[in-house]
Amino acid sequence: MTSLFPHLIPVVYVDELEAGRNSFREHFQSFFELFTCSDASLALQVLQNRPGCVLLTHLRRAKASGIASGLDLISEVQQKFSSSQCILLHAEADIGLVDGNPLMASIFRSVRTPYAVPTLRSIIQRAYELTWNNMQMGAIRQELETSRSARDWLTYKIDTEFFEPVMQLEALCRSVVEHQDTTPAHELAQFLLRRLTILGSGRARFRDLYRGSRVELLPENLEAHGLFRFLINSICAVYDLEHDRIRVELIENSIWIGDYEKIKMVLLELLNNAARSAEFGQAPTGITLSAQIQADIVQLEVTDYGRGIAITQQERVFRLFERSETGDAFGMGLFIVRETVKQMGGDIHLKSEVGKGSTFLIRIPNLLSQQHRFAV
Repeated sequence: MTSLFPHLIPVVYVDELEAGRNSFREHFQSFFELFTCSDASLALQVLQNRPGCVLLTHLRRAKASGIASGLDLISEVQQKFSSSQCILLHAEADIGLVDGNPLMASIFRSVRTPYAVPTLRSIIQRAYELTWNNMQMGAIRQELETSRSARDWLTYKIDTEFFEPVMQLEALCRSVVEHQDTTPAHELAQFLLRRLTILGSGRARFRDLYRGSRVELLPENLEAHGLFRFLINSICAVYDLEHDRIRVELIENSIWIGDYEKIKMVLLELLNNAARSAEFGQAPTGITLSAQIQADIVQLEVTDYGRGIAITQQERVFRLFERSETGDAFGMGLFIVRETVKQMGGDIHLKSEVGKGSTFLIRIPNLLSQQHRFAV
């Protein structure tokens, strides 16, 4: 049995008969992390401490001793531990209790005894695969919620601590301009309004980019050729470039799994910067977009042959509101790019030389090797 999981499958087997427990251990203890219990209370205690187990129990009629039947135990487990998958074992004599029972619709599998050991092993693995996928999806949703909370907090901080005072200052300047004609205050207000108009445009750009970085999608299949074709068409249309000015280098495969919206936003911003930089450079306009797609890592590079960035400025370009020397940017794009790459579990590096151009290198995980986690 080939396992998809980084650990033994945890299984709780409940049988009040010692012979039944011994037989189950003999057949399955080398394949599973096995817990055998003689009654329902012990099984519930194991599930409390070890969530996500697959539960197997015999259907045995309730006795005066208080031992619960298999259906009674499964009903209680499904109420208290919804992530656990339950398998009911029953004999031919119990078929009347099984057929037509409403609880059977929510049981993963009903298996008659005596069972074939390889068949039951396969059933247990399929049951746990569903549990594993549910647990992984739950962890991803929790991670998304945590990440979203952090980004909402950042948006709030930027709006209240930067943009809100800016808007208040802009309103004050407009009031001065409306009520004063030739005073020094009027001249100062006009000067400030010209500068604040740029920041207002920057605010709109920040919101557009940040909205793109907040798209909440689970990872999906990405095809590099199609994505790069869309990016090239978009940049060439904006900057009136010939398509052959952007060269694509694709190494290894062209398929990987990741967050399409975030990757598209990151590459669009980097290509946008590259096109602007190349316009100011000494060399002819040219951009290289390359990808090396491996089993676990995707490496993306955007290279321009433009003006380049001095080594003393290379860390600053990723800071919020750090504007370029030419004044053609608002200092938000690369900050959002770096934060978005971090959200995807990757990193970004810059290599640049003045007068020769810049290369932005991104490394992000390829989730292709973990795609069974998303196979619910």
